[in-house]
Amino acid sequence: ISSIDFNNLSHALIVEGQEGVGKNQICQFLINGLLNEKNSQNLIKNNSHPDLFCINNETLISYFQREDKDKLKNKTKKIPVGFIREAIDFVMLKSGLSKNKILFIDGAENLTISSQNALLKTLEEPPAHVIFIFATTNPEKIPKTVQSRCLQLNLKTVSEELLFNHFKKILK
Repeated sequence: ISSIDFNNLSHALIVEGQEGVGKNQICQFLINGLLNEKNSQNLIKNNSHPDLFCINNETLISYFQREDKDKLKNKTKKIPVGFIREAIDFVMLKSGLSKNKILFIDGAENLTISSQNALLKTLEEPPAHVIFIFATTNPEKIPKTVQSRCLQLNLKTVSEELLFNHFKKILK
């Protein structure tokens, strides 16, 4: 983490790993580092930063309540193309507080085919100020055309045996 150069970061990242490995913590670290203006921490925490568009369970529920209550009843986790189009419109606007605009998608494996296709054009020709951060537990569900345009960070889980041996060495 300490070796991340925020001035020389890829325009698109996929942070992948099993549930509970720390993907969201790494993503939050990246977002905080990229939107490092005054008062950004509180705005990010409250999901009200003018340069951050988050797609997660909370924002999806809000979107479905606005758009299509029937999909909310079915408790779908799929990320609809309409939401992705809103996100793309958002990142195309000029930055408000920071030099960057960030689109963060938690559960990127839940993008529909239409959503993936809508996102692909912007990934191919991104505006200079936009950074995409995708978190996923199933990177194989993200098409190769999207993956090929992203830097992939694979977070491996640490076995209990490895942790035990590490702490045993420290305690000696």
